[in-house]
Amino acid sequence: MRSLMMIPTREKAGLNTTVIGMARSLSVQGVKVCTLSLVYDPDNHKHQLPSLDEVPNMLGLALPKVKKMFSAGKIETIVEELLAIYKNLEKDFDVVVIQGIKRDQAKVYATKLNAAICRALNAEIILVTTPEEDQEFTMEEQIAVTARPFGGENHRRILGVIINKVGSPSTFTETAKLTIEKSLSRKSQTPVIASIPWQDILSAPRCLDIAKAVKATPHPDMSHDGSNRVKKMLLCSN
Repeated sequence: MRSLMMIPTREKAGLNTTVIGMARSLSVQGVKVCTLSLVYDPDNHKHQLPSLDEVPNMLGLALPKVKKMFSAGKIETIVEELLAIYKNLEKDFDVVVIQGIKRDQAKVYATKLNAAICRALNAEIILVTTPEEDQEFTMEEQIAVTARPFGGENHRRILGVIINKVGSPSTFTETAKLTIEKSLSRKSQTPVIASIPWQDILSAPRCLDIAKAVKATPHPDMSHDGSNRVKKMLLCSN
């Protein structure tokens, strides 16, 4: 079984949607694939990956448990328990797309745990970034810094980087996608796997998902391919 571990270079890089998108793109090609959330917050379900019919999501360890074990210095135990969960998936799937631990989940130990888990699973790494620059690092520098614990940008584990939210009003100007790719190929040694353009409509929830969540019957005119999305909301009472 092949494991693809997706690691964000910054907070709000769009890791969840990129993980789901990667898994679904493999699924439509006939690959038996699932997603695996290494760490999940049982008290914050809205940030968990959805479990789709064609791409089920598997849960790793609960965040409070990981924090407690890490504080006690039991890093090897964390890795062993996650490895056991991973091994149980081998008989059912060809590929596991792993959601790496995000910095906003665990600023102190995210990098250290991601690197340890990567080595244990012999996983291949795909970095996820956005064009936004923070006060400390440019996009290229963020990629280089994030790749360092995994052996650096030239390591065979690093397959490349996905640039997310290209054209987002909050993260980007009108610079063309091609300009970004040329910039990365010139300044970074990490191949660009894809650049994902920002689309406002894709940030809106699908009507089918809402109907499923509230156990409602979809309107007969609603498209069954999931293309209908909620653009406006109206709160009513009687």
